[in-house]
Amino acid sequence: MKRTSFVAAACLAAFALLSCGGGGGGSGTPADAPDTNPPSEITLTGMMATDASVTFYWTDLDDADLDRAEIVCAGGASSWSSTVDAGTLAFTQEGLSANTIYEFSVRNADTSGNLSEAHRFCARTTSSGVVIYTVIGSSSGLDLIRNDPAGGYLLGGDVYCSASSSWTPIGTSAAPFTGVLLGNGYAIHDLTIDGTSSHQGLFGYISGGVVDDLMIEDASVAGASYVGALAGSCADDGYIHNCRATGSVSGSGSCAGGLVGYNDATLSSCYSAASVSSYQYAGGLVGYDEGTIQDCYSTGSVTGNMAIGGLVGYCASTTLIDSYATGAVSGSGDVGGLVGYRPPLSGTVTGCFFDSETSGTTHSDGGTAATTSAMKTQTTFAGWDFSGETANGTDDVWSISSSINGGYPYLTAIAP
Repeated sequence: MKRTSFVAAACLAAFALLSCGGGGGGSGTPADAPDTNPPSEITLTGMMATDASVTFYWTDLDDADLDRAEIVCAGGASSWSSTVDAGTLAFTQEGLSANTIYEFSVRNADTSGNLSEAHRFCARTTSSGVVIYTVIGSSSGLDLIRNDPAGGYLLGGDVYCSASSSWTPIGTSAAPFTGVLLGNGYAIHDLTIDGTSSHQGLFGYISGGVVDDLMIEDASVAGASYVGALAGSCADDGYIHNCRATGSVSGSGSCAGGLVGYNDATLSSCYSAASVSSYQYAGGLVGYDEGTIQDCYSTGSVTGNMAIGGLVGYCASTTLIDSYATGAVSGSGDVGGLVGYRPPLSGTVTGCFFDSETSGTTHSDGGTAATTSAMKTQTTFAGWDFSGETANGTDDVWSISSSINGGYPYLTAIAP
C-alpha cells in the first residue's frame, strides 16, 4: 500500500482548510487528488535461457501513465537491479553462471511513482546451449512435456484436464523431469489419477527440475506409494517454489503428501489445502521429507496409520523453517500436528507452529503448539518476514488478515 508523503499530506490539509473557508476566508479550490492507483503487474509471454543469460518477454499493459519496469535478479551470492522504460517488452539479464537457479522480481511503476505488485518467478540457466521455453495452453500441450523432460515450459493460461480420464504422470525413474515449468500464476484444473502403482502426480519423478508459480486445483490423485498432487517424488537439487494444491491425495502404501509424496529437494513458499490419506508417512504438504522446506503451510486433513503429520509425515534429515499446519490429523501411532515422526537427532525444525485445536493434538515431533487465536496473531510468528515490517526482511513473504485464509498467515505472492 502506498502512503502519501508528509509534505503531500500537509498540502492536502491546507487545500481542505481553504475550501471550507479557513485561512482568511478565501474560496480556494482544492487541487486534484493525487493518483494512488498502482499499475497492473506484468504477465510473462515467453522466455529463453543460455548458460550465461536469461531473456524474458511480457505483455504490453497499454497504460498511458506507465513509466518504467523495475527488475531485480538474484541467485547464488549475486544480485542485479535494472530499470527499463515503459513500452519495453523484453529484458535480458547477462553475466549469469551456468546451470544456476535465479529468482526474478518485476514491478511496473507509473508516472506518479505507484508500484504494481511484484511478479516473481524463477529461471535456470543452461549447462550449455540455448533453451527456448514452450508456451502451454491446453492439457494436450501439457502432455507433450513428457517428450522432452529436460525442456523449458511456460503456462500461457489455465489448463483443464479431463476429470473422467486418468492422467499419466510425467517423468519416470529412467527419464525424470529435469527441466523447468513456470506456471506463470495459472492453474491446472481437475488433474485426476486413479492409479494402483507408485509415483503418482502431475509428475511421477522430478530430478533436479524446477517448478514455479503453479496451482494444482481440485486434483484427485490416487496411487500406491510416493503420491502427491504435484509430484510423487522430487529429488537431486530440485526446486519447487510458489506452488500450491487443492483437492485430495490418497496412497495405499507410504509417502503421500498434499503437494509432494517424497521430497529430497527444496520447497519454498508453497502450500497445500488438499486432504491426504495413506497407510504410513502421510503429510499435509509432504509425506516423507529429506530435503528443505521453508515458508510453507498446509491446511488439509491427514489420516493414516503410522507417521501422520499436519505438514510432514516422516522427517528424516529435514531442514524445516518458518512453516505451519492447521489440518486435523489422525492415525494409530506417531501422529503430530506438524510432524508425525522425526528420528532422534535427525534434521532441524525452526520457527514452526501448528494449531493444537484444529489439529486435534498437542503432540508433534517438532514445532510449537499454539491455540487457534494465537495462530491468527502475527506476533506468534517471531522472526517471520511479514509485509509491513522490515526487522525480519524486506521480501514480504508472509501477510496476515482476518478476511483472508481464515485469519491465518498466508503467502503474499500466492494468496488463497
